Amino acid sequence: MLVDKRAPSTKWKHLWPLAVCFLWACPTGSAQTNSTINLSKDQALRIGRKIWQNECGGSVAGLTSWNEGENFASLGIGHFIWYPQGVHGPFEESFPKLMKFISGHPIDVPAWVQHSTACPWDSRTEFLHAENSRQMIELRQFLVRTVDLQAQFMVVRLQGSLAKMLDEAAGESGECSATICSRIQHVPGLLRAHRLRELQRRRHLAHRTLSRPGLGFAPGSRTNARRHRWPECCRGIFAFRCGRVETPRAKFSTRAKRITLAARLDQSRKQLRWQFMKPTYPGIIGASVALVVIAGITSGQAPQTQMRKPSELIRKQEPLKVNQALLKQATADNTHIVVSIPRQRAYLMIGQQIAADGPISSGKRGHSSPTGNLHVLEKDPNHHSNLYGDFVDHSGRIVRAGVSARIDVAPSGTHFEGAAMKWFLRLTEDGVGMHIGILPGYPASHGCIRQSSEGAKLLYDYAKVGTSVDVGDY
Repeated sequence: MLVDKRAPSTKWKHLWPLAVCFLWACPTGSAQTNSTINLSKDQALRIGRKIWQNECGGSVAGLTSWNEGENFASLGIGHFIWYPQGVHGPFEESFPKLMKFISGHPIDVPAWVQHSTACPWDSRTEFLHAENSRQMIELRQFLVRTVDLQAQFMVVRLQGSLAKMLDEAAGESGECSATICSRIQHVPGLLRAHRLRELQRRRHLAHRTLSRPGLGFAPGSRTNARRHRWPECCRGIFAFRCGRVETPRAKFSTRAKRITLAARLDQSRKQLRWQFMKPTYPGIIGASVALVVIAGITSGQAPQTQMRKPSELIRKQEPLKVNQALLKQATADNTHIVVSIPRQRAYLMIGQQIAADGPISSGKRGHSSPTGNLHVLEKDPNHHSNLYGDFVDHSGRIVRAGVSARIDVAPSGTHFEGAAMKWFLRLTEDGVGMHIGILPGYPASHGCIRQSSEGAKLLYDYAKVGTSVDVGDY
């Protein structure tokens, strides 16, 4: 994380790998501090994804964090700092500067982020409580879409801090910054994909030593000793293979029949196969003939079963049933809803009488629907999920379907579009509710209660905010 501290720090040297990475990605390949580092969009996106994987584990949830013991939120691939209102710390606040940098590019910024002068969460407890809120999900999706811009912002900050890094590194090691710059000039030619992997592999080996003049690798003492011992080992192996070394051999009686394994190995593969398989050929042939005869007899007697269609394998539920005479007496004040998980049915009740009975599909294993006495918290006729949906491009074409905003990362040029949940009745603060969905005949949702289009519309019309919804084994 590139932040300016109030006092000089001895940790600038840990930023050298990041500095070398950016210098290698520079098109000119120059390591001078007075040159401008210009990155293309692809280069910035590639570097940003590497930093994202290293700092956040490549997860979307890792883009928003608030570490224990800190008084600020860490956002983005570079853990940019955002202080709450009236809070100050030893580190420079970098998230507002990032937003100012991004505002100069054609990118959609959430309105609440654009108009916020400070972090909207005053403490770590509030931040963790809002982990699945709409604001947090919008912030994460915004940070996912701007990975390349965050990397370019880090390059700008790196370019402004590189001179200070060189001065502090030269002061600690006793070398001038010009010498360090001259060494960095050799790095872009060495840092290719295979050379970088070789660098990472060899740096952990204790018997390798670094050759300073050319930044190459020279063999250490253990490698040299191994090379000197190798000719002796070769001579010993050659003498053993030529039969010059006498080995103890087992003595056999002259009366015993000696058929060694070596004698069998001298025979050809074809002869060995025939010798071992010859006693079993008659049995195999006889069994095969018997199976063919039995199969012919049974095929003539047993009728052939036809393959069932996929639509027939799905359990068909009974359609919506409505008691029209009782439904005329129903109002939003005298009705309540009962959901039976074992029967996969939803009932519109007037007292103890059933006015309507429709099919549902509740939460599957691992995403079970909440049970107990619930209440309608919100009504939305055209609701969209903020967690499950599709990644679509600007023309509306679906690039990836059935994704999760918590886990999946939007491909470049796409954005998240929540799944439609028409006639939505919210039951919990976590977003579980009742809405139109696919009804396969068994629990298949992520926690919501799916309904048919007619049943969802009917319950929506006769429910209000506060209507009782009992979910359980009824």
